[in-house]
Amino acid sequence: MTTALTGHCQCGAIGYQLTAEPLFTYACHYGSSDKGVTNTRYSCADCGNIIYGIGESTAAFAKLQAGTLDDTSAVQPEVHIWTQNKQHWLILPERVPQFETQPTELSALLQPALDYRAGG
Repeated sequence: MTTALTGHCQCGAIGYQLTAEPLFTYACHYGSSDKGVTNTRYSCADCGNIIYGIGESTAAFAKLQAGTLDDTSAVQPEVHIWTQNKQHWLILPERVPQFETQPTELSALLQPALDYRAGG
C-alpha cells in the first residue's frame, strides 16, 4: 500500500483513514465460529454498517470490513479461510493460500499471506 486508504459507512456519518499497511488481508467464507469465540463488531449508529470487528482471541487486531473502503481496488485477499464453506460458484485463484477451516494460530495465516505478498 503506497497511499493512505479512506473509507466510510453507507450513510457517511463515519469516515476513517488508514495510514499504515494492513498486517494482511483475508477473505472469510464462514459466518460464525465453531468454537464459540466472540467477535465484537462495531457499526455506525445511524445506518448500521459494520466498519470493523475485534475477535476475543485476537484482541490486538482490528478486522476492517474492506467493503467500507472508498476504493477497494487496492485490496486483494492474500489468504482465504473457511474455504470448505465457500459458495460453489466461486473460483479462488490457485496461488492464494487457502485454508478449509481457520488455523488455531494467527501465525499460520500471517506467514502464508506475507509469502504471497512477496510473490513467493
